[in-house]
Amino acid sequence: MNQTLALDISSVDIIQRLCVDLSQATNLEAGILSVVTTIERTLAPRNCQVTLLLAGEPRLLHGAGPVCMPDDTQRATLREGEVVVVSQSEAGTICFAPLRARRALIGWIYLIDPTWSPEHESLLRMIAGQSGPALALLGNIGRRDDQAAQLQTLNEIGRLISSAFDLTQLFTAIHAAVQRVVEAPTFLIALYDAQTEELEPVYLIHEGRPQPTNERWSKDVGLAGVVVRERQPLCVSDYVKECERRGLQPQMLDGRTPGPAWVGVPLIAHDRLIGVIALASSREGYVYRQEHVNLLMTIASHAAVALDRAWLYERAERQAQQLLVLNRIGRIITSSIDPQQVPDIILRQVTELLDAEESSLLLTDDHTGEMVFAYTTGQVGKRILGQRLPRGVGIAGYVATTGQSVIVNDVQSDERFYRSMDLSTGYTTRTLLAVPLRSVGGVEGVIEVLNRRDLRPFTVEDQRLLEALADYAVIALENARQFQKIDQALARRAQELARTNEQLQQHLRSLTALNAFGMAINTTLRSPHEILSMTARGIAEMTGAIGAMALLPDGEIMRPVVSIGLRMPLDDRLLSVVRRVIATGRPDTLPPDPEAPGRAPRCVVLIVPLRATQRTLGCVCVAYTNALPEPSDRETVILFASQAAVAIESIDLFMAVRTARDQMASILASTREGILLIDTDGTVAIANAALSDLTTLDAGVIHGLPIDTFLSRWFEAAAYETEECAALQRGIDDVLTGTAQFVAGELSGRSGQLRHLEWSVLRAQSSGDSHGGVLLVLRDITATKEAERMRQDLTHMIVHDLRSPLSGVMASIELMMRGVPGKLNDQQRHVLQIASTSAANMLDMINTLLDISRLEAGRMPLERCIGNIREIIHDSVQRLASLALDRAITIRTEVEEDVPNIYADIGLIGRVIQNLVSNAIKFSHRGGLVTVRAAVETADDGQLKVIVSVSDQGIGIAPGDRERIFAKFSQVGERRGGTGLGLAFCRQAIEAHGERIWVNSELGRGSTFFFTVPVAS
Repeated sequence: MNQTLALDISSVDIIQRLCVDLSQATNLEAGILSVVTTIERTLAPRNCQVTLLLAGEPRLLHGAGPVCMPDDTQRATLREGEVVVVSQSEAGTICFAPLRARRALIGWIYLIDPTWSPEHESLLRMIAGQSGPALALLGNIGRRDDQAAQLQTLNEIGRLISSAFDLTQLFTAIHAAVQRVVEAPTFLIALYDAQTEELEPVYLIHEGRPQPTNERWSKDVGLAGVVVRERQPLCVSDYVKECERRGLQPQMLDGRTPGPAWVGVPLIAHDRLIGVIALASSREGYVYRQEHVNLLMTIASHAAVALDRAWLYERAERQAQQLLVLNRIGRIITSSIDPQQVPDIILRQVTELLDAEESSLLLTDDHTGEMVFAYTTGQVGKRILGQRLPRGVGIAGYVATTGQSVIVNDVQSDERFYRSMDLSTGYTTRTLLAVPLRSVGGVEGVIEVLNRRDLRPFTVEDQRLLEALADYAVIALENARQFQKIDQALARRAQELARTNEQLQQHLRSLTALNAFGMAINTTLRSPHEILSMTARGIAEMTGAIGAMALLPDGEIMRPVVSIGLRMPLDDRLLSVVRRVIATGRPDTLPPDPEAPGRAPRCVVLIVPLRATQRTLGCVCVAYTNALPEPSDRETVILFASQAAVAIESIDLFMAVRTARDQMASILASTREGILLIDTDGTVAIANAALSDLTTLDAGVIHGLPIDTFLSRWFEAAAYETEECAALQRGIDDVLTGTAQFVAGELSGRSGQLRHLEWSVLRAQSSGDSHGGVLLVLRDITATKEAERMRQDLTHMIVHDLRSPLSGVMASIELMMRGVPGKLNDQQRHVLQIASTSAANMLDMINTLLDISRLEAGRMPLERCIGNIREIIHDSVQRLASLALDRAITIRTEVEEDVPNIYADIGLIGRVIQNLVSNAIKFSHRGGLVTVRAAVETADDGQLKVIVSVSDQGIGIAPGDRERIFAKFSQVGERRGGTGLGLAFCRQAIEAHGERIWVNSELGRGSTFFFTVPVAS
């Protein structure tokens, strides 16, 4: 009784002290510390946990290990305020004490008491009874402080995550951050591969232990794929049921389904989805709430940015390492003296960079098309080195055929995989990366990399790296081939040099003989027979021939000119080959005659043409015993024959030139025209005696003079007009410089003092089309000029002496026709009409001839005025209307609206049009059409001109007659009447205006005459 009383007194003291401590606590943590201190001081438990229900969820606020949870029955007892003894054993008593406030259970105290007694149960009930309301009060008071602490925790989490750059450390930091705010027995970080649309688990924790993360799965499997597709968090209370509801296959993690409580949030950095964080809890009755989702989203935002930054950092380091390796390989390629080692070095670097188990380089056999394992790494690679794959078989065959790189992260399910290699080696290929070796000629082989050691799949980035290394491998292989080719070429070159040296010795001997032969035939003028004799002897001595014979064609037969040594019969066999050689200009051979007598020497004949620069003169037949000589000796024979042919041709040319020179000298001496040949450098090359006579200069002095000096001396002695002398000087200069091909003119001598000379300058052609200089030809036309002057005087006399009597005759006829002498009958009037018409025509002809003479002499003044070309054409056509009507000819005029007035002699222009239309009517077929047109055009000098044309559909004019028709008294083709003065008058009248007249014609289709008239300003 006293002991019980003492315990009660002690319990009261303990409770009072606890109340004091709780009243002094300022926050929930301090209150819990007071409760735990009291329990440990009074009960000394082996283990003590304090758990509060915060927002309906149990949260361990003190104690180690997982939260110890009462079952539903025990929880009901705790709600009644009773202590629950779970079990009793030698290790101690396990019990729960309720923490209540306002008759509601807000948590519990879990104890393992090694010295349990009913008094301990009473004391524990009292401690729990006092602690519950106090902790509830402290929990309500600290709610705002808890929110601030929560924000502080999130900030600390952000700083912790942001400070990690290593991916493994970062995953651990994210896991630790999540554990601080939410229960996460199962924790997963999975990254999303957008190219394969798969999720790759990179960090998995279950019940505090890391789990293997080898398996990848499609985004269409499990709820993590839903988070990826929707880019939104997802929180469910039963993982399997939610998958069934959505029609999804649950994703197994480490052989089990997560949950049932499950929450997943997306990892989004810079609006790019990079993965998922997923939590799961299998604790019965536990669910994740919205506040958990919000906290996870906050952590995920920090984590996504940190992961993105860590990947960039890791990628930069990896790229730096790759560049270092690429540079190292580049230096090895450029500096290695053994290119065969370079591909092996590249493979080792590939294995190291990609952390692969095996790698191999396969080359295509050009002959069989098979793939050969040329270089390998790894233990398995050593066993397959040199083995062959059938053409197009396996993934390597696919890459070689298509030229496309391939990533296969599930090799065993790929139908292209060639399993025989795995079966023969016992190796299991899980993942494979293969790239082609592309060169200029196509795909030469394939590089394969198998199974990353870290069990991760191959990526596009790995593919790009391997493709870059493959380019280096192609260069190395090409260098190895070139090195081998150079080595072989050097060996061949050494052999060729030895042969070349031997040939050079032979060539030296041949050239020495050829030089002596050339000196002998070129330094002395020899006959063709002598040259051919020397040729035959030289060939026989130099090449060891047993006989040589030179053949020249003589009409239809071949004549032997020279024969030395063995006499060769001129039978049909030999002559047929000889004729073929002469025709083609190529050497040929005649084999031994199989039908020759047994005692006759068996010889082979080499037949070589005597080819000169212009033609083949003949051939040389050289006989050898049994076989032809070496190619160098055959070349010597050809050179001997060529030199002989050129020498003979030179002799023929020399004789021809000498003969031509003698003939030219005879021609120059006998011709009456003065001929002067001016060389291309402007000096006198040749001058005949006639030129010396015409220029009164000594021929010996003329030769070799510069042409300017010759002309100045000649003109000083002759004193021709300055303008005429300058025209000759310009003509020579124009032809010399190529500006003109032909220039002509005259030098007019003073009456009784100098000769009238007609000169022409033209190009002298040498061989081919080359410029051979300039030829000046002088012809004495003094007598012709005098005859022309006398003819003109006679013409003037006839015109003037006939004009007056003819006018009188016409006046008398007119009086008679008027009936002055008396009345005329019809017959008399008809006769007088004929006489009047004939006299009028004769007077027109005389006037035309007089006008032509006056126009030629420039003594006919032009009465220029402004005129309308339309009216002039109309008047001219009207005068010829009756003539056109008689021949049923239609005259059509076409004058453009914008044709301006002309400024000319209206009468002369009208006569020109009338003459052209009259000619068109005469030479047109009956019922034909004559067209007169007028238009305005711009001349080459920019001035406006009126162009008038007269077209007919008559017989046409031949090209050679188009200039002659404008001469006086000239008629061509069919004669249709007329005097031949009309077109001569037209040319003189138009040229007097400073304009031009011309004709276009086609035989049988008609002619068109054109002339231009100046426009009135």
